[in-house]
Amino acid sequence: MGLDDGAKMGGEGQARDDAAAMGGGPAPDGGTEADGKGPAPDVRLRTDGGASALGAGALAMRGSVAVAAISRLRAWFNLCAITRFASWAARAYKSSRTGRGFASFLGKAPTSHFSVTYRAAAAVFSLADRLAGRAHAAIAPSAGRSALYRAAVRVKGIPRRRAALLLAAATLSAVCLAIAFPQLKAVSVLAVVGACCVVFLVKYPLATLLVAQYSIIYYAVTAFVRIPLLEAVWSELLLFGCVAVWLYKWLVHRRDVPYVFTPVDIPLMLFVAVCTFYLFANSPDIYIGLKGYRAVVEYMLFFFVITQLARERRYIKGLAHSIVGAGFVAAAIGVFQYFHGVDTPASWTDRAEDTVAPRVFSVAGNPNILAVLMLCVIPITVSIVLYNKDLRARVAAGFMAVVMTMCMVFTGSRSAWIALAIALAIFAFMMGDKRVVMVFAIVAVAVYFGIPSVQQRISYLISDDFINSSLRAGRLMRWPAAVEMVRENPLAGVGLGRFGGAVAAANRMPFTFYIDNYYLKIAVEMGLPGLASFLALMAGLLVSGFRAVRRLVGTEYYGLALGAMCSIVGVLATNVVLNNFDAPMVTVYFWVLAGMVMFLGYGPERAERPLPL
Repeated sequence: MGLDDGAKMGGEGQARDDAAAMGGGPAPDGGTEADGKGPAPDVRLRTDGGASALGAGALAMRGSVAVAAISRLRAWFNLCAITRFASWAARAYKSSRTGRGFASFLGKAPTSHFSVTYRAAAAVFSLADRLAGRAHAAIAPSAGRSALYRAAVRVKGIPRRRAALLLAAATLSAVCLAIAFPQLKAVSVLAVVGACCVVFLVKYPLATLLVAQYSIIYYAVTAFVRIPLLEAVWSELLLFGCVAVWLYKWLVHRRDVPYVFTPVDIPLMLFVAVCTFYLFANSPDIYIGLKGYRAVVEYMLFFFVITQLARERRYIKGLAHSIVGAGFVAAAIGVFQYFHGVDTPASWTDRAEDTVAPRVFSVAGNPNILAVLMLCVIPITVSIVLYNKDLRARVAAGFMAVVMTMCMVFTGSRSAWIALAIALAIFAFMMGDKRVVMVFAIVAVAVYFGIPSVQQRISYLISDDFINSSLRAGRLMRWPAAVEMVRENPLAGVGLGRFGGAVAAANRMPFTFYIDNYYLKIAVEMGLPGLASFLALMAGLLVSGFRAVRRLVGTEYYGLALGAMCSIVGVLATNVVLNNFDAPMVTVYFWVLAGMVMFLGYGPERAERPLPL
């Protein structure tokens, strides 16, 4: 089964703030007179060059209707009953026993490091590390004298950003070559793989940037390269290649941190162990069982790729920017599809809906998956807008956020819209800034009243026609049937790959149907023990993730970690009414975001150590 199977299925300081925003305030020279004999009696505009025009523009803007409207809107927002109630509720919550207890809970150190399981895992990795150290000592003398090593040392001197640009240029050139000359596709693929090997062996953390471009690689392989064998196994090759780079780092770069433990490692390993048990204990057809096991477990391993290949927190920032770039490309394609009226299948909308707006799908092949992809990147992009110190980066991120939001709206995915509202509400609550709440609320109201298709989709969601349609052949009909299947097999389940997802549909399993609830899918396939282990993993990820966010308060990485965690919450919310973890693109980015948060919170702050043998 190709990897695209899952994708296809399925008011304080108001005057001061206004002055700062409009360019007012004291002059840059400290408000002194031109002759420097004493302080100026008042603040005047400078008369040199462009500053005069800027000051004149600022004065003109202060008296404009737009600024007056914004000021009145801000004053109304600060004085309205809703804002006063929200402020009172926030103060009451923080001072309450519940608020203090929750803050204390998030501030606790993880207790997993004191468990027997952790100590056993640490002993195993310590043994493996000693074996790698012996192998390193055996090959270091001869390898250090080789011509290949001397050439690698020269390449290592290339700055990290330049190396990343060279790798991107080589990949883009190979893709263009494959499009222009289809007979050279294999040569292009080999050239990209060779360039990746050279760069990754010298600067191994750059392998994470390749994972960040998963959606773009997916689109290029399936839409342009079109080599059947490569379409089927390229994701596995990417994962195995990253694991090989990790082992190379562990063996050769001995002075780097050999393994980064995070509180999610043990719950994740335990869930994988449970899945392995069910694979061998309850797989009537081992071929289908392996496919179901792969669909559940394989993409989780990208979590370890991020936590083990990143050397410092600054690498995570570059990874986040790369993910935002990939998301912007996907969003731009989706917006292009909308304005050019892309054809969408009739099955993507209910027959009773009175809407003709197209639902875009971009690189994902499915509007719901594309919407969840936007859900993964929009909170991170918003965090760059709010927390980045570089004005150019903030402006660029703001533009990208607008395009991504438009793309999400054009997908028509109601569940993703609701999940994004939940994610941004958590973001605003954790920030504690009323202005952010106001901006988010204004955007939501503008989208609802400004785009008719959004009104139609949401109005239909709460109509009797939707309820009747869902009872007849939708979620409200399938969910009770799935619950009944859980009652029939509460412990063993029906087996991995045999219900509710792309694997079961592709293999035409009898007595099965596609289920729009990933948690029910897990319960039917693996029984209640499997569901309990999966929910324990997700609960551990949420608790450890928000604890990591709390540990980063006051650092430059706080906004990034908060945005990633809000995305994670949003994706988990969508899986209540969708089966998004059945799509590799969603699962990979979900666990990449989880790895980013865990490394920022629990990884080494800095690992400036020499790299050679």
